[in-house]
Amino acid sequence: MSWVPFPEFSLRPRALGAFVASVALAGALAACTAVGGADSDSDLPPSDGLAAMAETPVSSADEDPEDPTTWVISAGAVGGVRIGDDFATTLETLPDTWRSVDECTVSWHGEAGFDVTFAAAASGIVEIEVSGEIGAPSEAPRTPEGLGLGSTRDEVRAVYPAAEETAAPTAGAIELHPEGRTAPGATLSFTIGDSGRVVGIVLAGDAEGSGACAP
Repeated sequence: MSWVPFPEFSLRPRALGAFVASVALAGALAACTAVGGADSDSDLPPSDGLAAMAETPVSSADEDPEDPTTWVISAGAVGGVRIGDDFATTLETLPDTWRSVDECTVSWHGEAGFDVTFAAAASGIVEIEVSGEIGAPSEAPRTPEGLGLGSTRDEVRAVYPAAEETAAPTAGAIELHPEGRTAPGATLSFTIGDSGRVVGIVLAGDAEGSGACAP
């Protein structure tokens, strides 16, 4: 199997001061786009029209192994699920709220409307995905910088200004690929939906996500 790796508004100034503020905001957005390297003439989905906002950092020290909403996406792992680890052994450590999708894929569904899924090949776990359309990153796994589902494209670019943008398989979506690896053998990508917000985060290993799960 193969895994990939993830609004319009109006301003009506009430006074001259509000007009000046809107001009300053437009200038800040232009600078942000220039740093990120995005083409202003591209057909990529828009951001929220807001400047990048600071997310709240999170720490793995605050993770609850039983609650994936508290998990941190870091160092080649999402909470207790790590790229390269044995599929069956990892599954044994997880609560029974996880459900099998097929013999090599397991998923967890959160009440907030998101899923955490991991898949394996003969080499072990090869992909971990957090996906869903929610507006509060704090309700799902996040990176140490606080990026998660519902974060804006601008917020991702504020943390990864040199991330490469590519078209995603889903119509109207893009993917942001930060340079380098989060851990040996693991890469990170963000899928931005047509709303300009993150709808998927993927950690992927070097091996293909197919074949028998057991060595």
